[in-house]
Amino acid sequence: MRYTALCVIFIFVVAIHAEDATFGNTIAAMSNPVAARRAKRIAPDENGAMGRNRNAYFHVRFQLGLHHLADYGLAEKLPQAVGRFLDAAEYSFRYQEDDGGFKVAIPTELSDLGPPSQADRASGIAFFMYSLGSGVHALETNRWFTESDECKALRARLAALKIKLPNTLSYLLKHRDQLKLADGAAPNRLLFNGLAFYSLGRILASDDAMKAASEFVVMATRQVHEQGYFIEGGGFDSSYNGVAVALGFRLLLMGYSKDDLDPICRKAIRWQQGCIYDAGEILTDGNTR
Repeated sequence: MRYTALCVIFIFVVAIHAEDATFGNTIAAMSNPVAARRAKRIAPDENGAMGRNRNAYFHVRFQLGLHHLADYGLAEKLPQAVGRFLDAAEYSFRYQEDDGGFKVAIPTELSDLGPPSQADRASGIAFFMYSLGSGVHALETNRWFTESDECKALRARLAALKIKLPNTLSYLLKHRDQLKLADGAAPNRLLFNGLAFYSLGRILASDDAMKAASEFVVMATRQVHEQGYFIEGGGFDSSYNGVAVALGFRLLLMGYSKDDLDPICRKAIRWQQGCIYDAGEILTDGNTR
């Protein structure tokens, strides 16, 4: 898994210099075996459920990763893969609540843990919306998806889905201070939140969402060690640093250009390269998390 994540980072670095910088078209130019493997691994069941939702719905947090289906569909021009992305999204929104949040249904075997805090609920939704928003924005900025006849029915499904996004954006904006408190010392989580707001800001043309995105990115980029890595748990973590860099490069591909994010991510990936054994395994000795 760590090797796969690192491969994605290097692909992002190359893609930032792509001739067509439009996000969805750039994603389509990134066809690679990693994209196919990731899409296959996270593919939803026939109901659209993913991860721990497969046995019974738990929370949209476990729909994380659905954007890989959209990315793969664009890269290979596969309407079926885009359809699976929409299946997973539509399944998720069956559990949207009136305030824009999402239902939590704790499995019986976990009932002794008690109900999740409001911050935990908001964090799970931000994780989901980062992935959903990334996929939606990729579709809407891709020439094949927006113009081809074979995607006409898919575009109608996407339009119906987008109607539900403003309500969830309002929910996340309402709880952003709780997210800052809960995730303030974890740059990778701050960047998940930043991407959730940034993608929604691009999709819905929301200045409030874009402002919130910048607030979270700034919090993350202020937590970088002089050696280059994102600080996690008071030190370094070769896995979480890789996650943070991948999220940072996805923001850059989407058009985020503030807060020194580009040079910070490049320095962090240079540090990451020093954690790789000759055989490709990532060194974890000394990780703080």
